[in-house]
Amino acid sequence: MGTTTVWCRVENGGEFVNIWNGDTVKSNIEDLKFINKPSFVVSQWGGFDKIELLSDNHQLKNINELSSLSIIDGLNSVQDSTNFEDFSNHVNFIKSNINSQLYDKVVISRVVNSKIEKNIDLGDIYRNLCNMYPSSMVVFLRSPDLGTWIGASPEVLFRKTGNMFKVMSLAGTLFDNTEKWSDKERKEQSVTTRHIEEVLDGIDYEVSQIHEEHQGTLRHLKQWFTGSVKDEQLELILNKLVPTPAIAGFPVEMGIREIENLELHKRRLYTGYWGLVDHNNWHLQVNLRVAQLFNSSYNLFAGCGINSGSDALREWEEAGNKMEVVKRALASD
Repeated sequence: MGTTTVWCRVENGGEFVNIWNGDTVKSNIEDLKFINKPSFVVSQWGGFDKIELLSDNHQLKNINELSSLSIIDGLNSVQDSTNFEDFSNHVNFIKSNINSQLYDKVVISRVVNSKIEKNIDLGDIYRNLCNMYPSSMVVFLRSPDLGTWIGASPEVLFRKTGNMFKVMSLAGTLFDNTEKWSDKERKEQSVTTRHIEEVLDGIDYEVSQIHEEHQGTLRHLKQWFTGSVKDEQLELILNKLVPTPAIAGFPVEMGIREIENLELHKRRLYTGYWGLVDHNNWHLQVNLRVAQLFNSSYNLFAGCGINSGSDALREWEEAGNKMEVVKRALASD
């Protein structure tokens, strides 16, 4: 059925793109620390300890050298759009459970299916994303099994240089510069920070003040955790770190359970993670702003953190605004 192709421009990577073309190898998260050459790693939602590695034929190219490729549908089928009634019912169900103190937060997502109205050039779309979002990791993946995906993620899952690491707590969303932060967004971000603190218990680290992360018109709250880590600690940290409350909820196990019970679509690569791993340098991102491309249509994915202060219409609009990150690049081709 062919080989897997990946283009990966790391965050703030300028015009240079890592390219792989070959066969993926199924592996486990504990094997990441043994990788000794530039490799691409991808993990799907729900299988966070399982990874696929691509190490063959690695090159570093200028973004302007990329040529278009055809879309591969893969083994997955197109998913229907989420309707507002279902989404609203899920939000209200979650809020009711929060009020009953069953959990603090659940991240519920929705999917939109849009037709491809013209011939698209995947190389141009990828360049569009890189130019629009220079501080995001931008990935194009085409796999006989997984299908064709393109995304630009602002959220660092785990970054490592030598024995130094960085983890990002990113949550809470505003639509533009006119909106003010409320307790609802601050609470969303604080539970992610609390989770990371629990994960890093016993490890020396420092945590930054809360800052804003911008991606297009979207604004998020973020904090950085920085410290040093030993190779033997990596597996434990990653196994406990993913998924974070920013993509599942809090407590995490309760959030996963509700997502599996309520969502009518499959997340697939959305809210998994992917990125570049070498022995001393890791760039792993949560797969947030992403589309799965098919020959005649594409699926966009986005989610929202539901807590006691959530409004169903506002959350619906928030997810739609997040989808625009990738949709704009597709539309401008």
